[in-house]
Amino acid sequence: MAKEILIYSPIYSYTSEAIITKMEESSDEDIVIRLNSPGGEVYSAYGVIAKFLEHSNGKVIKADGRADSGAAFLLCYSPYNECLDVSTFLFHRAAYPSYIESDPSEMNNGLLESLKKINKDLRAAMEGKFTAKLWKEVTGVSLDDLFSLEQRIDVQINAQQAKKLGLINKINKITPEKKAQIDAMAFQIAARAEVDAQDTQTVQSKINNKMTLQEFKAQHPDVYAQAFKEGQDDERDRVSAFMAYAHIDLDGVKAEIEAGNKMNQKFMAEYSLKAISATQKAAITADTAQVVVTGSDPGTQVNQAAEAFEASVRKKLNLSAA
Repeated sequence: MAKEILIYSPIYSYTSEAIITKMEESSDEDIVIRLNSPGGEVYSAYGVIAKFLEHSNGKVIKADGRADSGAAFLLCYSPYNECLDVSTFLFHRAAYPSYIESDPSEMNNGLLESLKKINKDLRAAMEGKFTAKLWKEVTGVSLDDLFSLEQRIDVQINAQQAKKLGLINKINKITPEKKAQIDAMAFQIAARAEVDAQDTQTVQSKINNKMTLQEFKAQHPDVYAQAFKEGQDDERDRVSAFMAYAHIDLDGVKAEIEAGNKMNQKFMAEYSLKAISATQKAAITADTAQVVVTGSDPGTQVNQAAEAFEASVRKKLNLSAA
């Protein structure tokens, strides 16, 4: 039986590491990727794609819900894909936060060329599944416009459109049993509420509007047990993810953990900037090192450029000075 691997979260550094580890642990088995993700940071998604391509045994992706951004592109690298009749897919070019792309002082040549290369690769993956002509017929948007660096266009398609494009090989009709299974995985963190009787109503409403937690446990014991265990793992991952950034804003991280929050779009944008900051800083340092200014010490000039970039990053993220 194929090993199932869940991608039910944003694809960022901490989640991609866990996904890659699970694929490595299943390297001698057939795998089924269960996909329900809003996408995430481009380099983290690339890591998952690279590991997926390395897998030499059987591999299938099943889109259980949304597959956006990097999650949508993952399907372009898969030999066989299934989805539910309610699944949706969102494509857009790889992009840095708008405040970086719109700032010439930060969007240097090195970063621009890297972005062009990434989008060239992603477009090639899409055209490995369907032609540019068919994409335009189905979506009404050309691939040239989709990958234009002058703008960012979001194109959402449904299961039937994905099937017409050849992105999806089979559409599965959602059944009550399938919905219960997906709800359990999507809200696995809620299943932990058995240790907190006060939260039973929240769990009940998330899992099934007409099913209590105890009824769900009785009717789907295996799924419940899996959800409970994975919920515990998910909570550890959630806390660890925030704590990885405690050096940036300890009070803010503590507040997010205690509130039970998950990573949202604002955090993803901030973390994306942090993820690329070291690369961009190095690029600026390298560019500056090539400039020769009479009477100026090159080492001092490099340090000043690097410090200026660091200050810019902190200002945009509303962080205190280091």
